Amino acid sequence: MRRGATALVWARALAAILLLGACDSEEASPHDSATADQAAQDAGGDVSVDAATPAPGCAAAKLLTLVGGRVKVTGTTAGATNEFGEAITCGGGAGLTGPQVYYRAQLLAAKDYLIRLTPAYSRAALYVFGGACTAASVSSACGSKGVAGAVSLGTTNGQIVELLFSPTASGKYTVAVDGRGATNYGAFELSV
Repeated sequence: MRRGATALVWARALAAILLLGACDSEEASPHDSATADQAAQDAGGDVSVDAATPAPGCAAAKLLTLVGGRVKVTGTTAGATNEFGEAITCGGGAGLTGPQVYYRAQLLAAKDYLIRLTPAYSRAALYVFGGACTAASVSSACGSKGVAGAVSLGTTNGQIVELLFSPTASGKYTVAVDGRGATNYGAFELSV
């Protein structure tokens, strides 16, 4: 077993022990309702998420909890759908027509968030937006050049796609992992 995998196994085991101990305590613990994966994340581990299955569309985005302002997940856009057709442009000319998966996180105003996508496919797209899950709202927000959202586009296979986002208001924001064409999909790692 690799050193990183061993550390994650130990972090999950420790998290499970902490969760069991929290059940015996009379005081409420911040981990009372946490899963072993969430507790492992709290202990510094990464959480693997099948992005396409739990979040079939924007309105059902997978909720991420940032710990210390950070979170890292792995997933895939394979098997997901292109929910909005060619309507999402984020201020550019061409629509983002690959299959998308969505995550939602609580972000704080005036704080810088570096959102990084490491795809195993070419022409990946990453965008963040606040507001409703309608094509017009998403495209307007991610095309607002940082006011209500932002966009970053990759060009080559495996190219890391990053965007720096500083929300102007605190609230829940949605992060979309997408592709710039119907055949641009696959596995990825996403970190905030």
